Amino acid sequence: MVFRYTRPSYKIRVMLCCVLAASVCWFSWFLTTIKKSDHIGIYGVDLIAYYTAARMVRTAELSTLYAQTESGLILRAGRFYEAAREAAPGVVPTRYVYMPIFITPFLLVSHYSFPGVAMGWLLLNLCVIIAVIAVQYDLTRPRAYRGWWLAVVVAINLFSFPLFYGLKLGQTSIMIYGIICLVYWLVQKKEHVTAGFLLGVVVALKFSPILFCLHFLLRKKNQVVLWCILTAGLLMACSVFFYGVPLHQAYMDVLSGVMGKSTGGWSNQSIDAFLLRLTGSGDVLGYSMVSASGTVFAGKCLGLLGLVILLLLFPGTRQAEDHAFSLTVLAYLVLPHISWQHYFCLAVLPALFLLRLFASEKPAMPAAVFVPALTACIMVLLPPYAVAAIIARGQGIISTACVSLPFMGACIMIGLFIVLLIKQRKDMSAHRHRGPH
Repeated sequence: MVFRYTRPSYKIRVMLCCVLAASVCWFSWFLTTIKKSDHIGIYGVDLIAYYTAARMVRTAELSTLYAQTESGLILRAGRFYEAAREAAPGVVPTRYVYMPIFITPFLLVSHYSFPGVAMGWLLLNLCVIIAVIAVQYDLTRPRAYRGWWLAVVVAINLFSFPLFYGLKLGQTSIMIYGIICLVYWLVQKKEHVTAGFLLGVVVALKFSPILFCLHFLLRKKNQVVLWCILTAGLLMACSVFFYGVPLHQAYMDVLSGVMGKSTGGWSNQSIDAFLLRLTGSGDVLGYSMVSASGTVFAGKCLGLLGLVILLLLFPGTRQAEDHAFSLTVLAYLVLPHISWQHYFCLAVLPALFLLRLFASEKPAMPAAVFVPALTACIMVLLPPYAVAAIIARGQGIISTACVSLPFMGACIMIGLFIVLLIKQRKDMSAHRHRGPH
């Protein structure tokens, strides 16, 4: 079947041009102010932790890498703090709680000054964003409005606060965002070996994306899973060989200290943080760690079980694959004890899959669903964070709702994808009953 290219109406074209121009101007302004201190911190506050860890490894200070006595996430004393302040006097560093192998890429640039490394890291992240936009356009473009859909993809990415936040902190979340999108694109192109290799690299550097390995296992992409496990296992073995067992033991000790704990801080958008804020047990404007309750853990286990069942129920069509992957991405964002807002740049892909349903002359969903779908996307990606952080100085349901907009938006998106699953199953059942024409 051949699909004709359809131009959107004049009003839609004008609106998309305005949104695209506004997003480019907004993003350009953000880049000019990125190094200024504001309510989301000083530029490179997380990057300095990676950089300092690499410098300490290079100068053979391995014993002090994880010797951080403070229980919070922000450091105020100790050798690591002193080394970070020497490299970047204006930055208050965060704790280094990553695997030893995570340091390896930063060893290559640890002999350069921090300002130069920070600028290079920013440029690299901007290149990743450009590549992600190209990949997402290819993954999500609808049958109609193809050229204009690129404006939607660009605008959503450039207006996305999680993307700003990741750039501001010098985080690796944008790299992970790019690789996860690339992995899914490669799977759709049947490049399973390359996809598995890239996913394995991410899992070795940061273990939590192992959830995507479970996704591909349940969706019967066995080659992806095999190469992911082989790559991650090989990299971890190399890490133990090069960095030694004692350093990994020190990492496990640090990990056990934060395992099962969460924070009610405004940047944390996990279900744990939402409940801490709702009950008034969390420091909304701080990062103090609180032990999560066993009831919440049991609930998240049930949520993971529900995800497994849903992934098994999704049919094997291309659209169903998109929706199943979106559900896994959203579960990856809300189920962990800690899910910082810069992680939510991953929600851009599910948002595009959701909005694509309405980008045709005959939308795949009723028009009434468009409002909650658009609202959910806005809540996840574009809430007024500065205002919410100010309102959050109080406690209660209103403050919790303002600070927890991304979490609640992700929950609405999960509900919409479950509705889509039910609809797809009903359509397939009706098609089987009608039989071939």
